[in-house]
Amino acid sequence: MSILRAVIENNGLTLYRLSRITGLAFSTVFKKTRKLSSRGIIVISKNGKCNSYSATVLGLIICLAKSCLDKEYVAFKLLKVMSASGVGDINELIKVLKAAASLATIRDV
Repeated sequence: MSILRAVIENNGLTLYRLSRITGLAFSTVFKKTRKLSSRGIIVISKNGKCNSYSATVLGLIICLAKSCLDKEYVAFKLLKVMSASGVGDINELIKVLKAAASLATIRDV
């Protein structure tokens, strides 16, 4: 949960900075971010020579469900991401919520 929390609090982090914030080894953060990315919880964006990490709508919903941060803070971030990514259609939102419910048992977030 520490990686997801750090990504939500510090949008656009590099892997090195994520490692420093969480206190986890660089290789551990690398492996966990790849796993979180493959599950659609975070997105990895190329930013010059390095990658930056941001939470997806699914990642924010999981954080909201597991109370990894203040609910109002996460809800505000969720609102910003949803409006920026065009998740305005109710059916699309229901699809994301169902996917989040199926991933709610993830322990290594």
